[in-house]
Amino acid sequence: MDDHLKYLYGLQRFGIAPGLAVMEQMMDALGHPEQRFRSVHVTGTNGKGSTCAMIASILRTAGYRTALYTSPHLYMFNERIQVGGVPISDDELTSLVKEIREVVIQCDIHPTFFEFTTALAFLFFARSNINIAVIEVGMGGAWDATNVIIPMLSVITNVGLDHMEFLGTTKQAIAQEKAGIIKEGVPVVTREEDPAILQIFEDVAQTKHTRVIRAQDVVDTKILSADLGGQKVEIGLIERTNPLQLPLRKGEGATPYSPPYEGGVRGGSSLYCIHLPLLGAHQVKNLETVLAAIPLLTKEGLGEVRREAISAGIAKVRWEGRMQVVSKSPLIIVDGAHNADGAHVLADFLQTIPSCDILIFAAKKRKDISDMLEYVMPRFRKIIVTQGEYMPEDSSVLAAQIRAVHQDVEIQNDVGQAVARGIELAGRNGVIVIAGSLYMIPRALSYIRQAL
Repeated sequence: MDDHLKYLYGLQRFGIAPGLAVMEQMMDALGHPEQRFRSVHVTGTNGKGSTCAMIASILRTAGYRTALYTSPHLYMFNERIQVGGVPISDDELTSLVKEIREVVIQCDIHPTFFEFTTALAFLFFARSNINIAVIEVGMGGAWDATNVIIPMLSVITNVGLDHMEFLGTTKQAIAQEKAGIIKEGVPVVTREEDPAILQIFEDVAQTKHTRVIRAQDVVDTKILSADLGGQKVEIGLIERTNPLQLPLRKGEGATPYSPPYEGGVRGGSSLYCIHLPLLGAHQVKNLETVLAAIPLLTKEGLGEVRREAISAGIAKVRWEGRMQVVSKSPLIIVDGAHNADGAHVLADFLQTIPSCDILIFAAKKRKDISDMLEYVMPRFRKIIVTQGEYMPEDSSVLAAQIRAVHQDVEIQNDVGQAVARGIELAGRNGVIVIAGSLYMIPRALSYIRQAL
């Protein structure tokens, strides 16, 4: 197992190579596994992982054999590739790495780490007798390795500024990249609010003979209560006198788009409550996206999804490392906030907790942390700077930046030691937030669970 993972991780030396030529070569050499299962394709600057987790949980609860492909992983590589909520086994992973490795050598194909991983996931899903796969884009959309699929539904959560060295330096440029997942005749759901960005989606969708469904035009939500255990959300429908006319496939007549919970999703009144375990008002927006997406899958031919499955599926959803409460004494919250939008979401959430004592912070190399510096760090009494495990920014570099806005900054290069120091300083009644990079979260979580 270790030798095969060593080979796989060795492909990271090839970096990121935008474009689909290599993936198309791999799919052809492997017999086009991407064509042998139905899928939902999800992109967005923030919230795509949570959205994928919610969709997969609902469909699994509804009785569908559901696959899930996400990245990065927290603890072990296997987490990226799941069927029925269970990560791929070591034996299956080893066998597939060996098989695909032989194919790429024989065919003289040179994939990157993510291209190989995506091909592996697609081959595993094709052989796993699944009903549907929920596929998260790695980065962007148009040239992402996952974009060789033709899904039943495309989802674009939102657009913000991230990965600008690859996707473009403006929201409009990034939106164009993300709109690249829109396929011929395949409906699109989004929770984006910016009219200029929505127009980009609409323009691309028009060329693809489909329409963009804005989740906020279909689903209305109200947060009834929220605490560290989750949120109680009231769900309603926005009445439409003229439902959207949605051409489902090129050449077909337009079909009305029924609001959620009509035409395939059953169960009484259109007004009801859901318990959402995920914290933060932003997760309610992701929930709206999911609730708009589910009936479109029904309309596209997946089958019935009952309201009970939706409620139960959402109540069971878990997404580690994102606004996650891992201890209540002291209160410790971990969050992989790592870009401008994530910083704003975290800042909003911090207003709902009693105090902000210690921030444990790390960042990936050359990451823009200006929004964290402005909106998050001034709220804390003390900042402890540490380093994640993958391409970390040097802690001394981060500390120098932070000291420009904060007087009390300490360096602890080891994540475990940083957490231990935070617990020591905060005491049992204090509040610790661990944020800035997903690549330090696993070590932090492991330490917390051993120490508390």
